[in-house]
Amino acid sequence: MPIPKPRKGQKEQEFMSRCMGDETMNKEFPDQKQRVAVCLSQIRRAKASGEDPDWDQNAGDSVIIY
Repeated sequence: MPIPKPRKGQKEQEFMSRCMGDETMNKEFPDQKQRVAVCLSQIRRAKASGEDPDWDQNAGDSVIIY
C-alpha cells in the first residue's frame, strides 16, 4: 500500500497526525519511531519538490509525540 503524502494546503501537524494514524502505516511500521521517520521523510520530500510552497522550510524539524 502507498505511504500517505501531504495534501495541498495541509498543515504539517495535520499531516503527521494523519500519517501516524494511517492503518497501512501502523501495519507496515509498527514501531512508532520508524513511523515518525517515514512520515517526516514524506514532509521533506514534499518540501524539496515544492509540492506545497506554503510550508515553512524550517517547520516540522521537531515533532511532539504523545
